[in-house]
Amino acid sequence: KYFKPLMELTGEQGAKKIIQQNMSDVESFEFEKGAVDIDTPSDYNHLKTQP
Repeated sequence: KYFKPLMELTGEQGAKKIIQQNMSDVESFEFEKGAVDIDTPSDYNHLKTQP
């Protein structure tokens, strides 16, 4: 449902606008590491290797 709009983001655009427009589909959860910005597969892989 959100793949196409997310893939159409350019430059420094984040998903915030898409998220805010679809709050009924948003879930939140506790995350020990706090706020983490994951923009690329490399960011995600780095997060997975952190203790």
